[in-house]
Amino acid sequence: AVEIRYGIPYEYAWEAVLDILSKRFDIALMSKENGYIRTSWLYSWTGELREDYRVRVTIKFSPNRRKVEIKSIYEIEFLTSEV
Repeated sequence: AVEIRYGIPYEYAWEAVLDILSKRFDIALMSKENGYIRTSWLYSWTGELREDYRVRVTIKFSPNRRKVEIKSIYEIEFLTSEV
């Protein structure tokens, strides 16, 4: 989890995280009031389109809005892993 610096409002942190994610990923699911973002699967993370490799990111703010949990998931053919 990444701690949000004291004094940074939730609105600012939310917009910053959304801006960073949307530069590389399409947003599949988003709930600002619940502090949750999940991206669509990206098949070109390596710079080339690949059907056997995909990655997506899930973001969850803590209930008090002071921490952000970032989880990236990738799949290679039938193998799945969480980082």
